[in-house]
Amino acid sequence: MENKIAVITGSTSGIGEDIAIKFASIGYKVVVVGRNKEKGNRIVDTIKEKGEEAIFLKADVSQSDECENLFKTVLETYGTVDILVNNAGIMRNLPIVDMKETDWDKVLDINLKSYFLCCREAIKIMKEKGYGRIINISSRGWLGGTAQSNYAASKGGIVSLTRSLALETARMGITVNCVAPGMIDTPLHRQSTEEEVSFRMDSQPMGKVGTPRQVTNIVEYFADEENWFTTGQVLYVCGGMSVLASLSS
Repeated sequence: MENKIAVITGSTSGIGEDIAIKFASIGYKVVVVGRNKEKGNRIVDTIKEKGEEAIFLKADVSQSDECENLFKTVLETYGTVDILVNNAGIMRNLPIVDMKETDWDKVLDINLKSYFLCCREAIKIMKEKGYGRIINISSRGWLGGTAQSNYAASKGGIVSLTRSLALETARMGITVNCVAPGMIDTPLHRQSTEEEVSFRMDSQPMGKVGTPRQVTNIVEYFADEENWFTTGQVLYVCGGMSVLASLSS
């Protein structure tokens, strides 16, 4: 993994933070991407204290100009992009009758549009050298969840985007895969109400919440250069919840 450049969006907390720290520890040069400079710099400092390499770039990847500038800066700094992990995401859970258009647009912009924008920029770079790994973080919630029509739609869109891009890039030396976590102990999960958490726990086969490292392990697998024959796949990290039907995740 030495000298491989990994761009990780939404990596100032939760799953993205864990991916950034783990990737740096195994030799990747990590680009931490997010909107909170203080949090981003803290993660970079943590990585550098261990003698590993990382930089923080502030960007709202749901905006095309900021996304383009992000990858331009990465190219100016490192000359290439080898791995893209799309992890930016938010929730605005509401029954459809209470959901405002802005609630729909914001979730779709950050959870789905940003993935399109980042994939577009990364593939431009990757196809020129005939190599790349793209890992998109979806959710078990794409299968459906109560009061999650915007979230489920965005996460389902990620699955479809992954499958389509896998076909489009299959002969470019690029793989595109998807990880679909369930209940993971992250700041986003902790935004849920006690009632929501209780409902999910009642329907959780393992009866417990997963850790970010469980997701990171799968992302690491998909990012490995030796795994060149796996593309267009969705791997659940959800304690068995994907086996059940239409429950909130």
